[in-house]
Amino acid sequence: MEKTLDTLYRIVKEPKLWILISVAFFLIYFLASKFKLPEHINIIGILKEYKAIFRKKKDFALIVGLPLTIAMATNLEKPIDESIANTLCVVISILAAAVVSFMAMTSDRADNILGKEKTNRNSSDKRVIYRNLENLTIGMLLSVIMLVLIFLQPITVEDGKISWLVGLAIYDMFYWFIFNLFIMMRRLHQIYRGTLSK
Repeated sequence: MEKTLDTLYRIVKEPKLWILISVAFFLIYFLASKFKLPEHINIIGILKEYKAIFRKKKDFALIVGLPLTIAMATNLEKPIDESIANTLCVVISILAAAVVSFMAMTSDRADNILGKEKTNRNSSDKRVIYRNLENLTIGMLLSVIMLVLIFLQPITVEDGKISWLVGLAIYDMFYWFIFNLFIMMRRLHQIYRGTLSK
């Protein structure tokens, strides 16, 4: 009896078991919903709208591809360990707070442009606001996914290949997030200065 309890205890304490159970729950839901993602966590629409704000495909390819190449170099030189994970958590939290501030500033300006100043401002203003809000949304999404992966990363340490791929994904999203911050700042500058490019 005691051996059985010890075996059961060891099984219950296995992190990978709970990952598999989580995946099984998701797959069961996915199949029961006729291959549709849960409505409240479906991010495909966010990604499609984010892609749509880039009028040139080469711009989208650059903003997605360049972070990946930098992430590859970083991950080869310095794979994510506990120290780097802790640092990234702090940095991501600070940057996510900055994104929330950008969102508040954009929303405040949108109220003016789409409200009181509606008759005096053209559609270029609205386009810049829309694009900036899409950047802000993808920024928040990236920060959430990065934090989830950082907390899951220690579970993958035993499997070198999976751990390396998770580290690559974290670095990639981190650099992508940074690139988006530059875009956000530029568009926020456009909104407040009124020098809007079409």
